Amino acid sequence: MILIILNILRKLLVIEYLYSLFIIANFSTFIYRLPIELFSESYDIDIDHEMYFGSRLIVGELLYTKELHDKLPIVQFLFYIPALYKSVLVFKIISIFLVISSSLMLYFYLRFSFNYFESTITSNQKYITSLTSCSIYLSLNSLLFLYHVSTVASSLLMMSIIFSFQKNTIKHRTNNNSKNIYSVAALFSGSCAMSMRPYLFAPIISTTFLSLSRDIFISRSHVNNNINTSNTLKYLLNIFYPILKYMALLIVCLLIINITPYLVTNNIMHFYDGIRHNLQKLNPENMEDILQHQGRIILQLDIILKIQILCIIIYITNAFLFYIFDKSIMSRSKKLFIDNLFLNVLLNILLIEVTILTRHFWPHYLELFIPFISLGVGYMVAFTLIGSTTNSQLFGGFRKYFGYAIYTFALFAGMMSPYQLSHPHLLQLDVTKKVLEARKLLRLELDFLYVTNMYVHWKLSESRHGFPHAANIDHIGRGWWDKLERTNILNFPYSREDLCNKLQHSEIHIIFTELNSFSFECMNQIPQKYKQENLNNVYIFSKVY
Repeated sequence: MILIILNILRKLLVIEYLYSLFIIANFSTFIYRLPIELFSESYDIDIDHEMYFGSRLIVGELLYTKELHDKLPIVQFLFYIPALYKSVLVFKIISIFLVISSSLMLYFYLRFSFNYFESTITSNQKYITSLTSCSIYLSLNSLLFLYHVSTVASSLLMMSIIFSFQKNTIKHRTNNNSKNIYSVAALFSGSCAMSMRPYLFAPIISTTFLSLSRDIFISRSHVNNNINTSNTLKYLLNIFYPILKYMALLIVCLLIINITPYLVTNNIMHFYDGIRHNLQKLNPENMEDILQHQGRIILQLDIILKIQILCIIIYITNAFLFYIFDKSIMSRSKKLFIDNLFLNVLLNILLIEVTILTRHFWPHYLELFIPFISLGVGYMVAFTLIGSTTNSQLFGGFRKYFGYAIYTFALFAGMMSPYQLSHPHLLQLDVTKKVLEARKLLRLELDFLYVTNMYVHWKLSESRHGFPHAANIDHIGRGWWDKLERTNILNFPYSREDLCNKLQHSEIHIIFTELNSFSFECMNQIPQKYKQENLNNVYIFSKVY
């Protein structure tokens, strides 16, 4: 293993010193942050919500049958095993495994794909291109969210892209069985990614279109370097028929993995009701709000991420300058640049952004852009390396000494982010346990609702008794759902009045909440029904007998 690492470092240092610094900086950031991310209790609050719904699956409760959730059912199954072991660490391991697996697939795909699309790139250039793309993929994941539903969706998206391209890349050198395996793998990983983040439908279809059209182009190029324009209609039919077939298969696969549990348990109407609810605009952000939100998030990123963005901008600028001014680069190199950078990268980034602008944005959605950013960096590195082998050294100094070296100065900046060693809701969990233990000694009922806290619920395996999860409680309190169409089956609150009324008339014996929260104000209105206590700033409303 040590010899392999030394050999890789030797090749890197021989190929290009500043590229080596860039790659080593990325890998170092990932390796440094990996154990901290893995074993710290600092994670996005969404994970507590998903762990809760995973815990409900353990007792046989499917999404939408007793409680609504703004996710498709596959997410509940993703968290089944982590919830079974009551460990976020298990989910982190699953997520990190997928990130590393997809990064290796990215490396090997780029390493060998140039054999079929670009003859002028050398072996060393393939090596440095693949490592650069792989390293920035790992670094960006570790600097954003190394474990999240969006991280898993992003990793599956990367796998789907590679399976789709690989299937068509190998068409002329392998048998149908291998191609069918790649097709099934692309369909499954793509439908799972879409189930977790429906925003990915457009880029998955776009990528498939590009891979299939390229496949037809390559197959015709074996006979003639130029496509016969007299057969344009047939050419287009040959492209669009497989696309329509793939779209149909993708939708069927997506339905199968999400709807099957509801068909088996005769809960199909609950599934329909939940989907109908989620298709509504649950977050009222408009396009201007989303753009402002994204701008604020980018400004708040770690310094190393800001410098990564600067480096990517430099990559793009440099590639454009080569493309426009360096006439010595071969036409096939320009074809590589146009096909891969514009169609497979920039177009898909734009498609994701447009989809987000029509719905809403949360910071972890940045994960969805990482596969295309990493591919784009790889393509731009390949293009500029091809350019550097020509007689013209136009912009060479710009590319070498500014485009890559600047990143290394930020190497340790990304390693200085603060981490929490314990979960921020541990105190609330302790308070809840003490209250339950005291009531158990008195032989009182132990059912409870912690209105603003999901961590306590999945840790203690307690249902929320048909109440919205904590994030939706906040959304209802803001009035986001006031005008939404109600579900037909579940008696789910959609307004502050609905929620308060359901709280006040519930049969739950203990209600935990926080001072100055909406639920605290609501419960204070009925002192004759619930007795109020305060323990370490947790307000407890116990049902009066």
